[in-house]
Amino acid sequence: MDLVSSLFAMNPTNASQPSHIIPLARIYTGTLSWSDLQLRSIFERFEAHRLLSAVPLFTRWSANDSGSPTSLLDALSSLDPALTMKTCTSFSSAVTPYHSEAPSDTKIYDPRFLISLLSGVLANVESMNHIDWVNLFRTNVVSVALRALAAREDDIRELAAQTLFVLGHSLTVRLLNKHFDYWKDG
Repeated sequence: MDLVSSLFAMNPTNASQPSHIIPLARIYTGTLSWSDLQLRSIFERFEAHRLLSAVPLFTRWSANDSGSPTSLLDALSSLDPALTMKTCTSFSSAVTPYHSEAPSDTKIYDPRFLISLLSGVLANVESMNHIDWVNLFRTNVVSVALRALAAREDDIRELAAQTLFVLGHSLTVRLLNKHFDYWKDG
């Protein structure tokens, strides 16, 4: 993985093509393993160089080998809810996984990645139905975003706050529309 990371650093213009990033997204497991952290740094370089988010490139990503996701919600739904909850409980305001000496914990997901996936899902909230909302909350990813509000890193707190604001706004609008439809039809 060091070689791939070095190659991407040598020529960011050529390397920052979606056709080069998509194969890397497929092997990314979303954990805090050393190889995943290197892949995440490649994705971050892609975002910085192209001024685009890498999140839409994960529409075909899956946390497991079952099925072929076709949307970010499918990708998010492929997460192991128990592992997502373990991610939530494994970092606190005192010490996050990013402050460890050797971040090689393959037993938990990368909280930044989970919150980014959630943010990507919320960008298309209009197309979500009731079952999609249930599936979203079953992943426990909202718990990770809530827990991230107490993280030491400013950037992860800001990402979590923005994502939770969008989530709250989306739920409020959905509830008000339902309430308005009830009174309009009633």
